[in-house]
Amino acid sequence: MELKEKLAQLRKDHGLSQNDLAEKLNVSRQAVSRWEQGTAVPSSDNLIYLSRLYGITLDELVYGKEEIENEQAEEAEEIPGPEETDGVKTQKKPWYKTWWAKLLLGGVLVLGVLILIAIRQINEKDVIYLHNMEVENDLDLTSMEHYSWDDG
Repeated sequence: MELKEKLAQLRKDHGLSQNDLAEKLNVSRQAVSRWEQGTAVPSSDNLIYLSRLYGITLDELVYGKEEIENEQAEEAEEIPGPEETDGVKTQKKPWYKTWWAKLLLGGVLVLGVLILIAIRQINEKDVIYLHNMEVENDLDLTSMEHYSWDDG
């Protein structure tokens, strides 16, 4: 059943004239007539109001109850659930257990390690070790006095 036929049938089933319905929707009687003739389509706001007025869902108003039930039955057949193959149930893996997720995680870990190595090498260039100072500047650490924080 087309929308124009449903609109006319629902209006009649609820005992409304085109004029009564037009007053409820705050539109002209001619607009209701054009909807029922199929030369115009109600706005989305009017479709919502009509579905509430008639106590049906918007899908039922636009598509019809039979068509919705048929679609739901088809979708139920298409949706893969746990399948039984040779007595063993199989299910779709969660996304984090897929090969591409593992590959991505491995790539992120390798990149993180490379970044840490690069940061460590940059920091080592800025560090001057006492041993190197002793050799380069002839610094003799053996003759320095021993100092302790406890000595005050």
